[in-house]
Amino acid sequence: MTLAIGLLVLAFVLVMMELTFPSFGLLSLGAATAYAFALVRAFELGTNTGWTFVVLGVFLLPIAVGLGLKVLPHTPIGRRLFLHAPTREGVQHGTAPAHLAELVGADGEALTSLRPAGSARIAGHRVDVVASGRFVEKGRTIRVMDVNGTRVVVREIDA
Repeated sequence: MTLAIGLLVLAFVLVMMELTFPSFGLLSLGAATAYAFALVRAFELGTNTGWTFVVLGVFLLPIAVGLGLKVLPHTPIGRRLFLHAPTREGVQHGTAPAHLAELVGADGEALTSLRPAGSARIAGHRVDVVASGRFVEKGRTIRVMDVNGTRVVVREIDA
């Protein structure tokens, strides 16, 4: 009985090790072999003991896989496999470039027809813009009315 229990424990330790160390399936092969010999020894001891080991295998295998996956991120290979969340200081707040807020009230020229979105040259920069109200034809003079995040709202002005 001790040999059968030892082989069962060895099989599940090898399953956990397979998930944490790269063995290209050799540890899984060892685990399957150990489990097979544990079942043979258990059935030699009696049919009830053998079926008990089969049921233990069905319930312990997912537990062994789960424990192996829980340990994996803390191994040297697991640290390379998984991404880590950024720190609070490392997160950039806001995505709008700083120069966009300075464009409010500036005049420019529509580089494309704004139907309602397009491109314009404002203060020497090519900017993606959205026309407020009606469409603006290419080459017309426009004025920046509002900047909300990365959305630059413009309106055609009379020349």
